Amino acid sequence: MLKQSCIQFGYEKSLCDVISENNKNTTKIEEELQPYVAKIKVVITILNSSVPAVLQLFLGSWSDKNGRKKVINSAALGFVLTHTSITAVCYYSENILPLPAWIFIICYIPVNFLGGFSSIMITTFCYITDICEKPNRPYHFTLVELMMVTSIFFGAILCSFILSMSNVIFVFTTATICTLLGAIIVIIFVDESIQIVQNSSSSLKSILSTKHIIKMIRTCFKSRKLYGRSILLSLILIMTLNRFVSDEEKIIGYLYERMVFNWTLEDHNNYQAVRIIHLLLKLGICMQYH
Repeated sequence: MLKQSCIQFGYEKSLCDVISENNKNTTKIEEELQPYVAKIKVVITILNSSVPAVLQLFLGSWSDKNGRKKVINSAALGFVLTHTSITAVCYYSENILPLPAWIFIICYIPVNFLGGFSSIMITTFCYITDICEKPNRPYHFTLVELMMVTSIFFGAILCSFILSMSNVIFVFTTATICTLLGAIIVIIFVDESIQIVQNSSSSLKSILSTKHIIKMIRTCFKSRKLYGRSILLSLILIMTLNRFVSDEEKIIGYLYERMVFNWTLEDHNNYQAVRIIHLLLKLGICMQYH
């Protein structure tokens, strides 16, 4: 986005090509570009957070009758379309005509309106609940988190290495292939975990029915033993605040590190990898506990 904005602002392509390397000749250019890029990232973050959150008000309850696999397949397809569109935008901008950085917002529309990351995680946990006995569920939940954090760790480490050996088009092409393979595996090898209700409708009207929201609210606020309702609502509040902080960090964290510490993208990714090691240690303790 920094490079695309640099070209859009009329600077020479030779300078824009080295802007990610924190070249001294591009310092003043970055000071001008960073507020502009930050606004784009804010819009993308709002899109990534708001649309899937609204959809989850409906999809969770809807999947109880219509099946988990439909939701997972939809979200997986969204990732494929988003990564494909980002790859296409990068290729077009590099080889044909530079496009404005705001075009990346359009690229994130498919993944969000088809469910997003939240749909995959929520439906995965529902899937585990469907197929696992109650005593074994915490172990499987922790295992999913462990696999996800491990994947992010290797992604952060390998991303800079692949980028330095190739270019951004190859990086996003790799991401597209990975998400496509993941979607194919899910579609072919993952079986439905519930008995789908006969005559159930998959229309948009049935998905966006207010009955799903009412059911979800009743489930969250119903009375539970041993202060279960208070614990559940407290966890929801904690996760909301944590998500707010983490999303804000994603918006300005990298730009701040470049400005204050003069970090490159590789430095930023290595820092994120170290943070993930801390999460891996905590997840390991959780698995031992369970």
